[in-house]
Amino acid sequence: DEKQALAFFLSQMRYTEAISPKNLAVLASATPIAALRSAYAAQIHDERAHADLLRRYLALLDVEVPKVHWANVLACEGAIYLQKDPVAGATCVLASIEYYATQLIEELLARVDEPLLHAVFGHILKDEQRHKALAKEAISLLAASGLGRGVASKARLEVGRRLVEIFFTKMAGPLFEKNTRALGLDTHGLYERALDEMRGELNDELRFTV
Repeated sequence: DEKQALAFFLSQMRYTEAISPKNLAVLASATPIAALRSAYAAQIHDERAHADLLRRYLALLDVEVPKVHWANVLACEGAIYLQKDPVAGATCVLASIEYYATQLIEELLARVDEPLLHAVFGHILKDEQRHKALAKEAISLLAASGLGRGVASKARLEVGRRLVEIFFTKMAGPLFEKNTRALGLDTHGLYERALDEMRGELNDELRFTV
């Protein structure tokens, strides 16, 4: 039912937020630009706060909280390897996740009337919008620094981008949609919309091809 589907959605999101500090720490350590390292450190605090908010809300739901799906675990753990490269991490992981998260939250807010959940997601959405802007700025600064211009770097970026898109569209997306069907979320369509938005902004505004 809808409540169980919501619990699945929230439990997966809580896990992603909870593991994000680990991923961001890897990305920060790989990034040569001091200002970005500081920004990533600040974002870590946001992710921890989001995970705590979602944990507390899940405790209020009168349903058994679903386990974290293996596809979600695989995606988060796999992202760590991409984030060892500052350009691939910022483009393939950070930006794509922030754009997709924003689409998902906005769509869910339009479908759920519960006031407390609106307050929780309203707070998280403001942070995600800021994180999206940070991802764009990170890619702009990294591109201006000359990182990612070599043949090997471009090949690594392209492979990483393709792997992330294939994983979301062919594996994680369908599984996620199956478990949240009662919410009426078109997770595949939202992911494609997020990709279109990201490509448009990064290409047109930052002149950085992804």
